[in-house]
Amino acid sequence: CWQRASKVEVNTCLENSLAQLDHQVRQRLVVLHKQAMELESISEGAKGAVQALEKAKVEFSEFRQSLCHWESMMMASGSGSGSQYLSCEIELTQHWLSRLHQW
Repeated sequence: CWQRASKVEVNTCLENSLAQLDHQVRQRLVVLHKQAMELESISEGAKGAVQALEKAKVEFSEFRQSLCHWESMMMASGSGSGSQYLSCEIELTQHWLSRLHQW
């Protein structure tokens, strides 16, 4: 995205990339939710797996927003702070998705 001609094009590319990643995360969470429900039904030790996944989802979203907001603020609303915010969200979401695919 960073090779685009204008800041608007960069941000549009970053927004599209983030939307695609968020879609992939949602798809993966559906699969993991189903797996957690199945596991809970057959293993006493897995009770609470669905709740733990839901908690992780909410807390990841809050963490991502907070950290990326801080990074953007560190640019003092300068040129590129919006792009930095999106780039931060993309990087964290890629890591989250990678972790989700381990299960």
